[in-house]
Amino acid sequence: MRFIIPPTYLRLLLLCFLYVSTQNLYAQEQEIDSLAKYSNEELIQKYDHFLYVDIHKAGTYANRVFENAVKSKDQEELHQAYKRKAILESKFGNYEKAIESIDKAKIIAIEELKDSFLEISCVYLKGKISYEFSKYDEAFEHYTTAQEFYSVNNKFMANITSHAIALIKNELGDQKGAIKILKKNYKAYKEEAANGKKLKNFSSSFQINTLLAICDTYIRFAIDNDDIIEKKTYLDSALTYNQIGFKEASKKGNKNIISLFIAEKGIINTELGNYEEAIELINTSTDVIIKEGIKGWLPSLFYYKGLTYHKLANDEKAIHFLKKVDSVSQKNAANYPILQRTYYLLSKIYKGRNDIENKSKYLDLYMENDQINERITGTVRSDIHEKYDIKKLNEELKELNYTNDENEANYNTALIIIFILAFLFIIYWFYNKNRQQQNKAKFDQLLKELAKKKEASHATVKKEKEKSTLTIDEEKVQQILTALAKFEDKKQFLDVNCDLAFVAKKVKTNKAYLSKVIHSEKQQKFIQYITNLRINYALEKLKEDKLFRSYDIKSIALELGFKSPDSFSRAFKNKTGIYPSYYIKNINKINISEDI
Repeated sequence: MRFIIPPTYLRLLLLCFLYVSTQNLYAQEQEIDSLAKYSNEELIQKYDHFLYVDIHKAGTYANRVFENAVKSKDQEELHQAYKRKAILESKFGNYEKAIESIDKAKIIAIEELKDSFLEISCVYLKGKISYEFSKYDEAFEHYTTAQEFYSVNNKFMANITSHAIALIKNELGDQKGAIKILKKNYKAYKEEAANGKKLKNFSSSFQINTLLAICDTYIRFAIDNDDIIEKKTYLDSALTYNQIGFKEASKKGNKNIISLFIAEKGIINTELGNYEEAIELINTSTDVIIKEGIKGWLPSLFYYKGLTYHKLANDEKAIHFLKKVDSVSQKNAANYPILQRTYYLLSKIYKGRNDIENKSKYLDLYMENDQINERITGTVRSDIHEKYDIKKLNEELKELNYTNDENEANYNTALIIIFILAFLFIIYWFYNKNRQQQNKAKFDQLLKELAKKKEASHATVKKEKEKSTLTIDEEKVQQILTALAKFEDKKQFLDVNCDLAFVAKKVKTNKAYLSKVIHSEKQQKFIQYITNLRINYALEKLKEDKLFRSYDIKSIALELGFKSPDSFSRAFKNKTGIYPSYYIKNINKINISEDI
């Protein structure tokens, strides 16, 4: 029997639908109209309340405040309204629009309000949004600018900004730099808290956030360390700060933060080999983290779940959670190391199962992410390459096709190989000895040249040149040379963005003139000119500055304006004939002998 809805019922349903739709539209119009009854202060309070609860409602209130500011032409209110728009756009995932709004707020601060504090607040916010979008180079630049200002004018914001800089350093593999900042901040916090007065230079959550960051940094130290004793030392340090942080978080009763400390304790136990305890802790924290929507932690937790289950010989569960890492990861620089380790582990598991197809699949993903990661950070992360070398993975893939007969070597072949290796070792020893002597000679020559430069620092060297080859007014040439001298004195060549356009702007000329003058007067091409300035500066700085010598090569390269440690090392070697590591090592030897 067919069931037929009578036309009367259809009309009634249609009327009900129209009524409900009309009521919804009316309610929305009423809500928009009702905003008129709120003062700006009340609208801002509602925006603050809904920002982390309902972003769309927060946007409604922020837009109304913005409209009021435009109508009133109150520049300070308009400045703040643009900053709220920037925050909202970033939460909606619109990076370009967010930056555009910040820049408008900054222009108002500079041109209309002439307020340096408001100007720097825009710089800080720009850094924060850049960090959220994993644009670490830009974030670091903005935070550093803000830090220079706040360190003199606002200790509270200086501490917050330095913490943010430490987080970037940790993300980019500079754990030494990160831990130095974090421990300094933690010590300063304890000293201020010990006075028994209300905190002036720190927020109430600063201590716990710092402890969490220190713990995370020590874990990363341990992961990147192959020495068993050092690895254990770093993990013990991580556990110590984790226990302190857990205790402080428990006092405040913040379940979210408590769950993060539990999660980190689970990760520490995985690295220590306490797998049963680790999986219990990670499972406990994961439930809370999922419930509270702390999505940024899920990739790490799922990876460590997978790793721990693999160590417990439960590869079915391991594969399940490792595959979840990819599904919950936002594709950004913070997650690429975890994804790399995930793909490596999946490849390893499938290798053990003789599953060539899946092993190849995850090897391809590993290499694909490695390339993306290189584009984001400007250089391939050395920690990933050291632990999960692509050549090693390729060799492992080939191993699946080897037979047992191919893995066996007879005694005679082994003996021949031993003799060959011994012979090669002797050749290498003589070659290495000769190279060391050459390097020592080049190093001694460098020191002599540096001493001569110091003695003749005010001397000028007259260079012969053919004036007919340079078709620029002599007065203009002298202006450019004078400006270049100031450019060199101010060490502006250390800026990472120091290209031809950058320098031309600094010396107030065009690129064509600048290039010709450098080629004619300096007898160098532009790139060679900048590189030589940086290397000459590096030689002096490394010789005189003990702290600078303590940096790793990557940090030194960034300080000098190079985009990668490889490009710095190559330039240093081309200029001096030795590598920077050799130069630093021998400078340190000289200083130690002088101290003795």
